[in-house]
Amino acid sequence: MSHPSFVVLHITAHKGFGGGTQIANTILQSGEVAQRVLYLEKERSRIDSANQVFYKDVFQVISNCKHLLSNYDVIVLHSHGRIAGFYSRLLRLVFLGRVKVVHTFHGIGSFNPVKRYLSCVIESILSLLTKTVTFNSESEKRAFGVFPLFCGSKVVANGVMTDKLVQHQRRTSITEIGFAATMAFPKMHRELIELVALFNSRYPERALTLVFCGDGAQRQFLDALGADLLGENYLSLGQVNDMRAFFTRIDIYFHLSLYESFGLALAEAMGCGIPSIGVKGTDLIQSGENGWLVGADDIEGQVKLILQLLESPDKAALIGLEGRKTVLAKYSSQQMTNNYIRLYREITQSD
Repeated sequence: MSHPSFVVLHITAHKGFGGGTQIANTILQSGEVAQRVLYLEKERSRIDSANQVFYKDVFQVISNCKHLLSNYDVIVLHSHGRIAGFYSRLLRLVFLGRVKVVHTFHGIGSFNPVKRYLSCVIESILSLLTKTVTFNSESEKRAFGVFPLFCGSKVVANGVMTDKLVQHQRRTSITEIGFAATMAFPKMHRELIELVALFNSRYPERALTLVFCGDGAQRQFLDALGADLLGENYLSLGQVNDMRAFFTRIDIYFHLSLYESFGLALAEAMGCGIPSIGVKGTDLIQSGENGWLVGADDIEGQVKLILQLLESPDKAALIGLEGRKTVLAKYSSQQMTNNYIRLYREITQSD
């Protein structure tokens, strides 16, 4: 694919993690498009490079972006998430429409009903200053509901780095269940701890070890709860640089979340061939074919499903392989990169 003759400036949150960061870094590593990235950090302590800025420092954010726009042939501003989206539209006003804004939603359905309504109203208004809005899944688009968009819209699914996936080895027995996510709402770490504790109390001869991967505001509380309810059957790895170490050890992946716009860690687990469970609403899983879907609050259904997987490890492994095929066929990082570059080309050539 030939390089576009323009530069894309991504505005996203958190240099170390997050859906927008993953998209920006993936496109950057592909070498398919010239780009710059500005990270909006919520903690000043995280700032250690020139491409990071405190998200509340409006003057500094605008100043950094002005520098980038003045020194590079930036034509496309691609913002990720609410805060970045505010800045990208503001910059379009400042530069009098010189730049074209692509805005990607991340997790709009995870808000409570009032906050979701207000966010959708605001995003509807801001779409007047936007060239194209992208959703990273059909479920994310559905979460936006009936609110009008005064710009183009498109679903561009996230993608996983398939070359970094490790092939899951079929196990004769299932002993570890894992979950990788930021330890904060809307992820349901507490409920998963309580679920495994309930399962282990009912089936002590099949007791599972719960392995968490990730960090966040609730980690101290969750680690204390896990140690209290599960004892030695609880392991918290914290933030892991190489996810392969996590995926190699677990037997089942359970992505328990009230809402998920895409579910990158779930896609990675499926891509490894790990038997994976998600919550109803995700686009990744066709229940019983390439994984399993459960209700977020269906405790008995969750216990029953886990027991079924433990009793039929061979069947679980086969469905895990179907999950791997799905991810490799539909959700690779190269496919995502190609889709975004195609979009960038379309919007720069439309006028």
